[in-house]
Amino acid sequence: MHEFLTAEENLNILSTPWKPFPPPSAQEKSRFESATAPISVAPTQTDHYNLEEIKEDSLWLSNEAQISEYAALRLVVQEWQSRPTTQLLSGLTEEEALSVQEAAGIPSLGASTFVPNSSIANPTALGLQSGSSFDSPDQRKLRLFETYFSTCASILRVSQLLMAWGAARRLRTSPTTRDTYPDYRVADNHFEELGETIAASQSRRDNSSSDAPALDKCVHAFKARLDALDRGCTWSLPESIEETASVIWVTGHTTQMVHVLHVALFHADLHTNGFVPSPTVDQWFETFANVGFFIDFPAVS
Repeated sequence: MHEFLTAEENLNILSTPWKPFPPPSAQEKSRFESATAPISVAPTQTDHYNLEEIKEDSLWLSNEAQISEYAALRLVVQEWQSRPTTQLLSGLTEEEALSVQEAAGIPSLGASTFVPNSSIANPTALGLQSGSSFDSPDQRKLRLFETYFSTCASILRVSQLLMAWGAARRLRTSPTTRDTYPDYRVADNHFEELGETIAASQSRRDNSSSDAPALDKCVHAFKARLDALDRGCTWSLPESIEETASVIWVTGHTTQMVHVLHVALFHADLHTNGFVPSPTVDQWFETFANVGFFIDFPAVS
């Protein structure tokens, strides 16, 4: 796990969790083409994946989410690898339910009173989808849509968690807290060090002259997700999945906002030397004032 998290590419992602994926570019397109070239992938007739379908879905996701083609490919492969789990958790398909019917002899029982309310006797009552429906382009796009948002939220959460662990060393050694938290430890040293590295990387000024670059990045990330909620889903999606996608859109952005607030709290409370700069405080209150401090925040049933 530590080796995975400290790989350069993954460390860069955790250091910019509010924007984890690079935008499309010629360089990223070249990586995508190299990864999907016949010399890299040589499918045989016995393979159960469709390389052309994976490439098509990757380019679609890259275009809609405005992320690099190579990053989109990784998400598409992630979705493809999770399909067996998704199918198991979603229950029987229509074909499987009918197969169970036949094996149990239910069709020959007719209107038998032994199974009057069985869902297997009436699989359509559960809205079961067919196997072909599961693999349809519309359903693939819906799963990719959900995979993208769940991955974005997970990256923020992992970054936040590592930063919390990274703060443990400071709580143990700081003159103001060491008596209260002398033995505070929830992770090994290398995870604490990784959390400190991520916090320091997020606090790097880059091209900004701000005295609190990490907090300013959090504010911008928070505002971007507020704007996305106001606009509604901007992806070009098939009509058949628009309603479900709109719920994922709201839930996904709201979840990310919560994690961004947690990241901001760590920087303001534990990783900022002295007081938070007044310009940062000003834009923070301005952001919340513009939405009425969430008095009328939309709820999703």
